[in-house]
Amino acid sequence: MTYAISTFRAVIEAAGLRPGEIMADGTLHRCPVDGKPNAKDGAYVLHVDAPASGWWQNYRTGDADTWTAKEERRLSPAERQALQARIEEDRRAREAETVTRHAEARKKALYVLAKAQDCTAHPYLERKGARACHGLKVGEDGRLLVPVLSPADGKAMSLQTIAADGGKLFLSGGCTKGGYFAIKGNAGPLYIAEGLATGLSIHEATKQTVLCAFNAGNLEAVATHARQKYPDRELVLCADDDHATPGNPGLSKATAAALDVGAFLAVPSFKEPAGRTDFNDLHQAEGLDVVRAQLAGASKPVAVAEAPIEPVSFDALNVPDVDPALLPPILGEFCGAVAEGLQVPFELVLINALSCVAVAGQRKFKVQVRPDYTEPVNIYALAALPPGERKSATAEACKRPLIDWETEAQEEARESIRNTLSERKTLEKAIEAKRAKAGNAKTAEDRRALIDEIRALEAELPEVPAAPRLLIDDVTPEAIPAFMERQQERAGIIEAEGGLFDILAGRYSKGVPNLDAVLKLWSGEAVHVDRRSGQNIVLHDPALTICLSPQPDIVRGLADKPGFRGRGLLGRFLFLLPKSRVGSREVEPQPISQAVQARYAAKVRGLLALPWALGSDGKPVPYLLQIAPDAYREWADFHRDVEAELRPGGELELIADWGGKLHGAAARLVGLLHLVEHDAPHLHPIGLGTMQQALGLAAVLTEHAKAAFALMGADPDIECAKHILAWIVDRHVDAFQAREAFQAVKGRYSKMELVKAGLSILEERAYIFPAQVPAREPGKAGRSPSPGYSVNPLAFGGAQ
Repeated sequence: MTYAISTFRAVIEAAGLRPGEIMADGTLHRCPVDGKPNAKDGAYVLHVDAPASGWWQNYRTGDADTWTAKEERRLSPAERQALQARIEEDRRAREAETVTRHAEARKKALYVLAKAQDCTAHPYLERKGARACHGLKVGEDGRLLVPVLSPADGKAMSLQTIAADGGKLFLSGGCTKGGYFAIKGNAGPLYIAEGLATGLSIHEATKQTVLCAFNAGNLEAVATHARQKYPDRELVLCADDDHATPGNPGLSKATAAALDVGAFLAVPSFKEPAGRTDFNDLHQAEGLDVVRAQLAGASKPVAVAEAPIEPVSFDALNVPDVDPALLPPILGEFCGAVAEGLQVPFELVLINALSCVAVAGQRKFKVQVRPDYTEPVNIYALAALPPGERKSATAEACKRPLIDWETEAQEEARESIRNTLSERKTLEKAIEAKRAKAGNAKTAEDRRALIDEIRALEAELPEVPAAPRLLIDDVTPEAIPAFMERQQERAGIIEAEGGLFDILAGRYSKGVPNLDAVLKLWSGEAVHVDRRSGQNIVLHDPALTICLSPQPDIVRGLADKPGFRGRGLLGRFLFLLPKSRVGSREVEPQPISQAVQARYAAKVRGLLALPWALGSDGKPVPYLLQIAPDAYREWADFHRDVEAELRPGGELELIADWGGKLHGAAARLVGLLHLVEHDAPHLHPIGLGTMQQALGLAAVLTEHAKAAFALMGADPDIECAKHILAWIVDRHVDAFQAREAFQAVKGRYSKMELVKAGLSILEERAYIFPAQVPAREPGKAGRSPSPGYSVNPLAFGGAQ
C-alpha cells in the first residue's frame, strides 16, 4: 500500500496538486494546488486494493486523469475487467454522492447567508484596495462570504469564504461549476473575471456588471451561460496572466472561453510584472485609470490553427520532479538556492548534495532497520543531462564543504606527516647501513647480532599517515581500495561526467570489466586485494559513494557493457533524469545566498567533526540510527508493496535487479535525511515524518529508474514499438492494419500479443491513431480485418 501511495503522490504532485497526507480510502478528497496554497482547487480519489488505481483533477488548470499502479498494457484480462468495473462504479458513486452533497451544501449556504451580516468593509477587501458591493456578507467567524450563484435560478448554491489573510475555501460539497458571483453595474459590456478582488477592481474602473467565475477552469462555463442569456451583449473575458505558472492557466482558459463565445479578451500588462497577475494587482500597482484604459483596449482573440499533435519521442522523459517538501529544510533550501543561482535542475543539485552528505556520514553511521539488518548510508547515484548544463559548477558547489575540510585537515597534518616521514627516512638509512654491515660480517654471530638490530629498528619504523582526503577522481578500480585503506576505509567519487563507467568496463584492462571491488564497496563487504609486491590490502567495513552526471547517450549504452546489469552494478545506482533548463535560463539570476551555503556547509562539516563511536576494543565503530516503531511499520509496508511489484506482471518486473534493492535504498535515503535533520543524529530515532519523506523520494526515484532502464532498452514492449516505428518510417507507411505490423517485425517478435503492446505504446505517444478498416464484403472468403491505424504525419521525422 505504501508503495502505491508514494507513487500516486509523485504523479499528482507533478500535476500541481499538493495533497498533504494521502487518504487512500476510495473517496474524494480536496487539496491545494500550485499557486493557490490557501484554496482547495485539487481533488483526488485513490484505491489501494489490486489493481491500485486513482483519479485526480486540478481545477485550477482543468487537467484531470486516471492512474493505475500498473501500466494498462501490463494488466491481466481479469485486472483490466476489475479496473473498468471499479471506474464505472466510482463514476456512479461520485455522481450520486455529488447530487446529495450539492443539495446539502445549497441548503447550508442559504442558511449561513441568512444569518450573516451585510458586508460594508472587510480586512481582505482593504488589503486588496477594493470596495464592498451588494451581495457580499460577513459570517459569524469574521470571514467574508461570497455566494456562488446557480446559472439555473440565480440563487446561492454554494459559498466561498475568504479570510483576512486571503485564504479561500469553498463550502464542502458545494457545486461551483458554472457558478458565479455578480457585481451589478450598468448595462454596457459584461465583464467576466476569475476572483472577487479582480472583479471589484474592474467594476470600480468601469461601473459595469462583472461576473466572477472564481477560478480559471470555470471561466468557459460562466461565459457560455452569459452568452446564452445575453446573445447580443458585448462580453469581455478578463484574464489572469499566470506567467509564472506552467501553461499559464489564467490566460489560456480565458482565451479559450473568449473564442468559444465570441467575446473580447483583456489581459493585464504591468510595468513591473514580478508577482503580479490580475487586474486587482494592476489597480493597486498603477491605479484605476490604467485598469480602465487597458479594459477599453480589449480585442477579439485570434484563433490559432490547430497544429498536428507532436509525437512524444522515446527520448522524451515523462518523469515527476522532486518536491522540495520531501527534504529537510536545510537540504531543500540549499538545493533550491543553487538550482536558481546556477540555473540548473533542482534534481541535479539534490543528487550531488545527497552524495556529499553520504561522503560525510558513511561508515560513521548505519541505519538499524531490524536487530539483524542494517543499511549503510553510502549511495551510488547518477543524474543524466546533456552537455552545457553546468554540471561541473553544480558538483563543485555541493563538494565545497568536503574540499574545504580536506584542505584544513591536510594543513593540520602537514607538520606531523613531515616529522614522521623524516624519522622514518632516518631509520631506513640506519637499517640500510646495518644491512650492509651484516652482508660483510665476518662471523655468523656478528651477522645474527646485526639482524636482530635491524629487526628492532624495523619495529620502530613509524607509519607515515596519509594526508586526510575524502574525495578521489580519475582512478582505476584497483586503486580505490588502496586509497581507502589509508582513509578510514571510505571514499567519495563525485564527478560531472561518466568516465568512470568506461574505466570499470575495462578501459585500462584490455576490455575486461573489473567490478568486484566496486560491487562490494557499495554493500560494505570485506575487500581483499592481493598485491604481487608489497603488503596485501584488507578492508573490513568499507564504504564508497559514487555520484556521476553523464550524458544520456552514456546511460543508453550502460546495459550493453559486460557485467554491468548481470552482476548488479546498475541495480545499485539511484537514477535521476532531470529536465533541462537550457533555453529558459535567466541571464541575471538571484545569487546563491551565503547564509544558505553556510547552513549546508555547517551540516556537512558537523558530520565530519562528530567523534566516532568506540567499540569495546577502543576502535571506531558506526553509530546505529534507530527507527521509531511507527516509522518502521511504514517502511515494512513499503517493502511488502515493492516485493509484490517484483512478481511477473508487476510494475518492477522488468527492473527486478533494481527494484529488489529498493527497500534498502529507501533505508539509506531515510538515514541521509535524518543526518541532515539533526545536529546529533545518533541521539534521535528516525521519525515517521522523515520516513514518509524518504519513501516519497524513493517513489520518485522509481519513476526515474523505470525511465532510465527504458533508455537502456530494458522494456521489450518499448523496443517492439521502436521496431514498428522504424518499419513505418523506412517504408513511409501512411496507414496499416495490426496484422501488417506483425508481419513486418515477426522475425523479432513472434507473438501478436507483443506487437499489440508495441502498437499500444505508439498510440499512447501519438505516433499512430486508431482508424476504421473497411469491413469484409459479405460472402467473400478470407480473414476479418485486424485493427487499423493511421500514421501521424509528424512521425516521419525519424524513428527515435
